Amino acid sequence: MRITLASILLLATTTLFAQEVPIRKLSTTINRSQTNNSNPVLSGDGRYMIYISDLAREEGLKWWYTRKRSGGWTKQEFFDQKIDQSNVNAQGGFSLSADGNTILFTSKRYGSMGSYDIWISEKKGDTWGAPFNAGKPVNSNLGEGDPSLSPDGKYLFFTRCQNLGISTASGCDLYMAERKPNGYFNEPVKLPGPINSSSEVAPLMLSDNQTLVFASDRPGGKGGYDLYLSRKEGENWTEPIAFDFINTPEDDRYVSIPSKGDLAYFTKTEKGFKTIVMAKLPPEFQPRRIIWLNGKVSAMADGSPVKSVVQLKNLVNGHSEVTAVDARGFFSLYLAQGGDYDLSVLDPTGEYAFSSRRYNLLELEESRRQNEEFKMVMAQPSNGLLLGNVNFVENETALETSSEMELQRVLYLMKKRPSLNLEVGVYLTDYMEDSMQSVPDLTEVIIDTLIHTEIVERIDSVINHEAVQRLDSLLTEVNGTDIDSLDVESQEVDSIHQQLSAYERVVTYDTIYTEELKYTYHNDRSEQQAQEVVKFLTDHGAPPSRLSAVGYKDRRPEGVFDAERRRVVYIKFQ
Repeated sequence: MRITLASILLLATTTLFAQEVPIRKLSTTINRSQTNNSNPVLSGDGRYMIYISDLAREEGLKWWYTRKRSGGWTKQEFFDQKIDQSNVNAQGGFSLSADGNTILFTSKRYGSMGSYDIWISEKKGDTWGAPFNAGKPVNSNLGEGDPSLSPDGKYLFFTRCQNLGISTASGCDLYMAERKPNGYFNEPVKLPGPINSSSEVAPLMLSDNQTLVFASDRPGGKGGYDLYLSRKEGENWTEPIAFDFINTPEDDRYVSIPSKGDLAYFTKTEKGFKTIVMAKLPPEFQPRRIIWLNGKVSAMADGSPVKSVVQLKNLVNGHSEVTAVDARGFFSLYLAQGGDYDLSVLDPTGEYAFSSRRYNLLELEESRRQNEEFKMVMAQPSNGLLLGNVNFVENETALETSSEMELQRVLYLMKKRPSLNLEVGVYLTDYMEDSMQSVPDLTEVIIDTLIHTEIVERIDSVINHEAVQRLDSLLTEVNGTDIDSLDVESQEVDSIHQQLSAYERVVTYDTIYTEELKYTYHNDRSEQQAQEVVKFLTDHGAPPSRLSAVGYKDRRPEGVFDAERRRVVYIKFQ
């Protein structure tokens, strides 16, 4: 056998990819011996999978489903038979929405408009509803297929082909159509040149809503349809790169990548049988990291669902979107790395106050699923509301510009409920003080005058007056004669001298007063900050008579718990 340099390089390349991207077969629960299993489609959480198999040989190729439990994949079951009709459905060409509650598939069943059309079925509880045609302008007299929804459910991606068969496609281009509130779609738009360049099929938008995976037969591939990836940057798409660790000389048309974005499920042929496999995606093929946010909106009082809408704005690029909360109070959103998101839940009637959160994902380390509960309080006297998205410039009383959206929501509530008055309060969870400005946050100072009192003992001395009088008497007797020359008993003279030299001690006490200035540095700007909030509201049209400001310092208002924030803005309805 002749081995060429090209063969050696090909072998080295194949080995390199095998080392870097190990491909692993799914369990024998799915890949039964001597059966064909292909086209895996997974829900966003990766726990529900639909695939095609000839496991029931007498039935031919059928759709099956399985669920992932702690012990692995459960025993497969037939998928809903009103959807799976192998004689009219394309093989493959189906997808699940990220929440697993909508299936889109390619079929030319009764009611189609021409060749193959896009059909949709939605799950109600554990039951799939009757399929309905996606309708015009998505479907036409050409062949439409390979449909998939963007993770946020707002856009449909699909292929429109000159020739579309049960397992073949040619002359195809990729399109995108925005979804209407009624579930149907606006006029589709053809994707631009970096993506559409030959014949393209099987579009799949990944969880960051920016990374598109699709199949193409463009030149330079390994043969047939190969998988490629392109990212949306602003209004443009990057030059597609090939999934070389997946692509083969055969058609590589379908791949499923759950929301976490680190695993790919696809089909390989092994010993003549199609097999479902998985591989860990290299970082360059993964979507940007995201938080898959699953929210539940309910009334604070009784936990019942609240009919509301969710507004999400990326403060980095200004992009905003509105999502309806379903009848059970649930919603799902995808927050991509690199954004700083303001999220609010609003009751359009104003019966309930809003609820809001802030998600700073500028440095998100890994994708994750996150469940959040939004408790809604009724906008009535005696109730109160934390303004979670109101923030102040560090170490100042001025409001950050990002606070405006939250305060606009307060204005909206005041318009909806004109009988409500609001007390705006600010309190601290980390009040600090010191005798010096030891940290920058200690911007405030209290100056006290301290009076110090000191008692001073004063001692005065005076001559003994009795001894002086005796000496005067003695001098009178001698009449000017030198006292030492007189015949006076020396004992008496010594006594007079001793008494003259003696002093009488006199003790008095004086009180001395001194003043001292004491400086106490602290970080209590709560009253000034509450006034700043009131000023913003009145500057934007709120009646001053309906607003008051109070600084709580570190006195937490009753019923308010928010230990994670250093400075909390709270409004009380009156």
